[in-house]
Amino acid sequence: MNETEKFEIWLKTTTSEKKKTNSTAYNYSRAIKRIEQHYKETTGENIYLFLTPIEVAEKLLQKYSLNGEYSEFGKYGNGTIRNALSALIRYRKISPKIEFDNDSQNDFEELPNFHYENDLQETILFQINELFPDYMIFGDTSEEGVKYRIEGKEIDILLESIDGTSLLIIELKAGKANEKVFGQIAMYYGLVKKKYPTKNIRGLIIAQEIADELLYAGGLSEKISFMTYSLQVKLLQIN
Repeated sequence: MNETEKFEIWLKTTTSEKKKTNSTAYNYSRAIKRIEQHYKETTGENIYLFLTPIEVAEKLLQKYSLNGEYSEFGKYGNGTIRNALSALIRYRKISPKIEFDNDSQNDFEELPNFHYENDLQETILFQINELFPDYMIFGDTSEEGVKYRIEGKEIDILLESIDGTSLLIIELKAGKANEKVFGQIAMYYGLVKKKYPTKNIRGLIIAQEIADELLYAGGLSEKISFMTYSLQVKLLQIN
């Protein structure tokens, strides 16, 4: 088991802080690799964060902080870059005390699967710059994701166009989205339009599968569109 795998298991099983979901742990490990790549592209120097001295990693965290030299990259993925590096430093400080048994390894080897909308949300937020390059997250952010709250309702993800003229309401369904979802996102559309009447509002439903009935309902409005997602397969060497 390599250090990246151990780090993911620690994130999902540690009792020293809030346990992370499979998708968050996976995204954090990817974020560490992104930091190493970004640092090399920026400075020309290689760095391996699982071996570099803790003091160096802590100084690097300051560079990726809100006021640091690399703050712009640090906010990537709704702050996942900074959160991942901070978690890695905590892991490195106590990792000699951590033991990994066979049960934990078997748990890690399960493919990340979006059983719940928050898993899907976390993964999309981490890749928000790639998936929606013309938008940025609208509203407050947090480590575990963000929902936009409006009149007692929660929108999974609300994005604002870079030019500030448009808002994109994103409703997520981990499995199959049926016709009821159309009524749900239509309600969100009305609430957001009421609050921001001058902005161009659109809705997007992302699900593993879109029911025909939902497509028929969506045909009533050009303001609502649909997308499906696919999982990325991760292969692990076992012999």
